[in-house]
Amino acid sequence: MKTDKETTFKAMAKWYGITERERQESIYKEVARLPSKPCPSVEGLQKMIEIYDWREMRLHKPQDFFDASFVTELDKSGYIDGLYAKAKN
Repeated sequence: MKTDKETTFKAMAKWYGITERERQESIYKEVARLPSKPCPSVEGLQKMIEIYDWREMRLHKPQDFFDASFVTELDKSGYIDGLYAKAKN
């Protein structure tokens, strides 16, 4: 989504029915703010544990709810950075 704006807009229209250019632009700006590397947010998971304050939730740490090894390996290999490098060329 971050590398080809027009293709992203076409996909929004096809798959989500979002055809208004102003709305597409707004969504695209929000997407641009998202991190390029999809790592889990430990802080976000901690907040969810606090919000859903059930006994079972208190038994866990945020790290118990995800496995970042796949994304970490992709990052180490340079694959993720390579996706964005190709777009700049």
